[in-house]
Amino acid sequence: MGDRERKSSSLLGLMVVTRFHGGLPQLVIAVIRVPSLVLLANTYHAFVRRYPWLAPAPSAVRWTLHPAPTELGGKYMIMHNWRAWDLPEPA
Repeated sequence: MGDRERKSSSLLGLMVVTRFHGGLPQLVIAVIRVPSLVLLANTYHAFVRRYPWLAPAPSAVRWTLHPAPTELGGKYMIMHNWRAWDLPEPA
């Protein structure tokens, strides 16, 4: 989803909320959820209707050839946060 579509969908959500005299919670939901729904609709259109052969397939990944992504990502996140918080190095 491009920047133009994201801004247009946020503007549409803003217009709907102001038309129905919604408050701050409705405004926040409209600004966040409407672009998410547009992104979901674009993904559905691209991978289900128009180009189904391009849809990601978890069965195409050979999980035995590399470590689990969560294991590697978890180690990186812990070390990154450790350094960001200036904690003493673990033993």
